[in-house]
Amino acid sequence: MAKLYRHKVHGWQLNYTLYYPDGTERIRYRTLRRKGEAGDLLEEAERLERKCIRGELSRQDALRCQRLGLISTDDAAALYGAAVEPITLDSLARTLLADSRVENRAKTHESNEYRVQTLLAWFGRERTANTITEEDVKEYRAHRLQCVPVNDRRSGRHITPATVNKEVNKLCQMLDIALTRGAIDRNPARSVRPLKEDLGRLPRALSRDEVARLLDAAATFPELLGKRARDIMMLYLYTGMRREELIMQRWEDVDLPARKIRIQGDLEGGWSPKARKARVIGIARQIEPIVESLPKLGPYMLGGESILCNPESMSRAFRAIRDKAKLPRSLSLHTLRHTYITHLIERGVNLKRVQYLAGHARISTTERYTHLVSTDEVVEDRLAF
Repeated sequence: MAKLYRHKVHGWQLNYTLYYPDGTERIRYRTLRRKGEAGDLLEEAERLERKCIRGELSRQDALRCQRLGLISTDDAAALYGAAVEPITLDSLARTLLADSRVENRAKTHESNEYRVQTLLAWFGRERTANTITEEDVKEYRAHRLQCVPVNDRRSGRHITPATVNKEVNKLCQMLDIALTRGAIDRNPARSVRPLKEDLGRLPRALSRDEVARLLDAAATFPELLGKRARDIMMLYLYTGMRREELIMQRWEDVDLPARKIRIQGDLEGGWSPKARKARVIGIARQIEPIVESLPKLGPYMLGGESILCNPESMSRAFRAIRDKAKLPRSLSLHTLRHTYITHLIERGVNLKRVQYLAGHARISTTERYTHLVSTDEVVEDRLAF
């Protein structure tokens, strides 16, 4: 069995034996400077010997022992039965994306694919997990912070720290897979602190005057969205649904007598809400006549047998209405959802209730909207001691 001896020159010497499947044995030697390191390697050598004797050496064991220097590539091939090559980033990426395809909604998986491909373009597909260091991760971050988004070449804006953090997180997850397989003994990306993100960007909500201008402009587009452009803008404003949620809404989830709409956590056609959280929202008195007037020509609330339009067409329609109303071009269809949430908070609705109605996964997301609430009132006037 493995033994540890004092060495006159090198400090400590580790002797251990490799037992091959053909019955042959070979003694191996390792010298180490520090006793603590030598003691740790002694335990690994004893474990290697036991597994060799029992014929239980796995690929993961062979990889780990090869990385620790206890066996060579040839030893691994003889003991395991096949050459054991270090795990590449390409292999880790394929494993990560296979899990992502099953666990995430389509849009999230698409984002994960893009981030992983960005990492592979920098590090290289054949780069092995055991060669990546903390310095490599920091160098990657510095490079990415100097890049300009592909679809925004003329703006002069660079990739944000938040985007870089998400990419590094994908690298962390890939290296976590390598860690569980024994290819590395620590994840260097986990030791790199995330970049400080700019949290100063707040969601934009429409004022009452802007809402009125938007609705007036929508009424001047009878050809848009099945001649119901104004009604659809009202539905977005009074339900706070995300773009796809309203497009994919089905009549079976609308309860007109109870004035309730169930928004499902998984929608048909590959769509699903961002947080995949089902919820129930109310039908406000202002939109009750609109919902009642929608023709029931099929399963979908808008459209009938099929959806009224695809999500991008809905966004294009909003942009046409926005420009007609002479509202800032920075506004998007999602601004109507921001308006719904902000005005609920302004009317004193409890934050936890707003979180539920909005379908936010975290209360911190809802709390960001409190910064948009009007501060004209001196809240101290409510004190009465």
